[in-house]
Amino acid sequence: MATGLFARLMGYMIGMSLSLSGIAYAASQPKKVPIGEFEPVRGILFSEYLFAQEQIGQQILKATSQSGVEVYVLLDRDTTPGDPYFLHKDYKLPLHKPIIHLGLRHDHWWLRDFFPLFARRDRTLVGIQFLYRPDNGGDQSQLPGLFSLMKTPVIKVAEPLDGGNYLTDGENCFLSDLFFNHLSPDNLRGVNQVLKTEMGCGKVVVIDQSPHEHIDMFATATGRGRFMVSDISEQMLRLISQLNPEFLPAAKEMRSTLNAVAAQFRKHGEVNRIPTPFPTPSEITFYSYTNVIYLNGIALVPTYTHALTGRGPAWVQLAKIEQEQVESIYRAEGFDVHFIDISRLIAQGGGLHCVALTLPKRLL
Repeated sequence: MATGLFARLMGYMIGMSLSLSGIAYAASQPKKVPIGEFEPVRGILFSEYLFAQEQIGQQILKATSQSGVEVYVLLDRDTTPGDPYFLHKDYKLPLHKPIIHLGLRHDHWWLRDFFPLFARRDRTLVGIQFLYRPDNGGDQSQLPGLFSLMKTPVIKVAEPLDGGNYLTDGENCFLSDLFFNHLSPDNLRGVNQVLKTEMGCGKVVVIDQSPHEHIDMFATATGRGRFMVSDISEQMLRLISQLNPEFLPAAKEMRSTLNAVAAQFRKHGEVNRIPTPFPTPSEITFYSYTNVIYLNGIALVPTYTHALTGRGPAWVQLAKIEQEQVESIYRAEGFDVHFIDISRLIAQGGGLHCVALTLPKRLL
């Protein structure tokens, strides 16, 4: 009997040891959390090509100088000039603060799409480098070395994902279904797995009936469980019926689509609706007030004044009313608002969020 008792006691102790080892092992695993763009930022990265756009680069530089973040500019060359005022001289920019230059060969300013996404592992920042597109011919091989200069490790994965089609509230992650239309089910499963295992996303939500393949064109996150989704107002529909009736069916369809999108986001938090500028059936000129840059309590928000001027005074007046509403909405979320006219950018298919990469603080 003593022998049986001893055996049971030893079994109990071994079981406890294994259980405690499992707890210790689990505790040793780094906690992974996706980083929302509304969180504290230490820097922002642009391409030098952005500053060839009349006034857009200057407006962005002026706004970022007030946020206290470091400004990095990617130069399309192999070497980096040591002069911190090089770009000011080269593009005759007004001097707001020194710029940190980085050399990397590239041929466009849409950095958001092919640069890393960020997560935090035990409070340490890490970048996850997705494949831009399966058929993309761009060279992303230099990016880990580039980010090592900014003391940020980068992990490369084989799955495809555009940075403009990724949204997180710091807990769950959201994607547009349109992006995956030209990808295989294996791609979707692979992206889902990487977002959960490497980015730390609690849930990966694919938004059905998305109006655009880039989710930043119609939605943004302003905090944990807090979202904004574009909306088309009755006033907008009335104006379209009067001045551009040919767009009315598409505008009504877009409104229905955006309502369905908002309903999906409501399953994961609180949703505020934000006006949509003049809606068009074209995915190239998809106007939006959600394609924004967050910089430590400042929101850089796009406007389209130049693009709307040619449509007549009624559209310009409605845009002014909408901008007042938009500013009020962002201020209620805790952001100071800086408007930047991106009419020339949107004509080429993107917005403010598309041309900038914000660098989260390494430690909270």
